[in-house]
Amino acid sequence: MPTLTCDCGKVYTLTDDIVRARAGKPFTCSQCGKSRRLPLPDGEKSGDTSSSLTTPSGHPGQRPSTFVPFQGDAQAVGFECPFCHSRTPPNVLSNTSTAGWVIFGLLLLTCFPVCFLGLLVRDQYHVCASCGIKLA
Repeated sequence: MPTLTCDCGKVYTLTDDIVRARAGKPFTCSQCGKSRRLPLPDGEKSGDTSSSLTTPSGHPGQRPSTFVPFQGDAQAVGFECPFCHSRTPPNVLSNTSTAGWVIFGLLLLTCFPVCFLGLLVRDQYHVCASCGIKLA
C-alpha cells in the first residue's frame, strides 16, 4: 500500500480505494493541519505537460511534493475521520429518503399535482471533507 509522509513526520497508509477516489485532490494532515494533494496512481498522468519535472532529490518524472498551509480555523472540536484521521469538519449532504420515494409513488398514482411533495422528504448523511468516505 502506498504511504504519504507529512513534513511534520506523520505517516499515512493509503488504501488503493482512497488513492483511486482521491488522486490529485487535497488532503489535510490531522497533526499539523497542512494541506497537500494526494499522488496520482502509478501509470496515470494528470493531464498537464509538467510530468518532466524533477524533485529536489533529482528523480525525473516525479512531481515535487509541497505543502500548502491550511487556511482558516475550520476544525471541528472532537471530530476525527476514522479513515484518514483528518480533523476537517465533514460535509453534510442529503438525498431523497426511501419514505419520500414511497410517498412520491403513492401521490403519483392518486393525486398527480402534488406528487412532488414526496421528493421533499430527505435523509442527511456526512461525508469526510478530506477523503470523501461516507461516515455513519
